[in-house]
Amino acid sequence: MSKTRGFPARPHEVQNMLAHEQGMFRRVVKLQPEGSANGPWCESSGVWRNTQSWPGERWPCPYGGPGDTLWVRETWQVSCKTRYRTRPCVRVRYKAHPSVVNILLFEDDLLPRISEQRGWRPSIHMPRWVSRLTLKVEDVRVERVQKISAVDAFSEGIPNANRHGAFRCYLRGEPRYLSTPEASFRTLWDSINASPKLCSGRWAHALLDTPHYVSYPWEDIQETREHRGLPWIVVGNPRVWAGTFRKVPT
Repeated sequence: MSKTRGFPARPHEVQNMLAHEQGMFRRVVKLQPEGSANGPWCESSGVWRNTQSWPGERWPCPYGGPGDTLWVRETWQVSCKTRYRTRPCVRVRYKAHPSVVNILLFEDDLLPRISEQRGWRPSIHMPRWVSRLTLKVEDVRVERVQKISAVDAFSEGIPNANRHGAFRCYLRGEPRYLSTPEASFRTLWDSINASPKLCSGRWAHALLDTPHYVSYPWEDIQETREHRGLPWIVVGNPRVWAGTFRKVPT
């Protein structure tokens, strides 16, 4: 049975989805087996499972499986609550397109209880009625992030080469333009996932149940460092959920 769930997306992903320039997503598999090999862990139909445990540890993709529907959560803001003609309405702005204002109409007794706020609200706090994008998942698999192909890099929203045949670099301190779409995606990935982020609990990493930092850079390195007095686990070339989707009418 297909399910419907929220899918947090970054501003650049929302822009690409609305422009029909993105048809894939990659998100880190939070449970990363130790070592370079999968060992007893394998992937089947969007489920990450341990074949040597009974009845078997199973970690289904938190972003859905084939046939599931995703409503996109993005950074947003309620600009004002007012009335349009005889009906109450809420004006909503989106960080991906700050100049665009959606006017959502309601009946008097159905107006949601939500306050106006000057700052941006995180995507994880977006309710379903504010979402403007709906996706249908077509396939999900687990693979190393470095296995991305040129075709998949374009499906991730990497822009075409400029007139000189060069691709965009998303990291400061590196050459402004790169020679392949895979190299361009590498810089985009590291701009999001290479920095240490504070985590806690097993769902953050299989080895630690105490607060720590974790990062998932492109480079194939596995080591523990220290950051702000806490362990910093570096999981390079991580396994990722690679999903394909298509946009459907909202």
